Amino acid sequence: MAMEELEREVLRLPESSRLELLNVILGSFTSDVSPEIEAAWGIETNRRLDAILRGEMRTYPADEVLRELRAGLLQE
Repeated sequence: MAMEELEREVLRLPESSRLELLNVILGSFTSDVSPEIEAAWGIETNRRLDAILRGEMRTYPADEVLRELRAGLLQE
């Protein structure tokens, strides 16, 4: 399967499925993080995803967050 075809297929998935896939892909990279920390982050990631999907947690576009952070850093 060509990369462009794979990308189209992935983007057709519901957001929750894309987030799950992202979690799997990110988890496939090797790291030096302990299994306990990995497990804790897995639990926290699922907790946050569930809260977002239930509408209990608001998300913000990355460019908006970075713009506000940069503006705050420049003021200090």
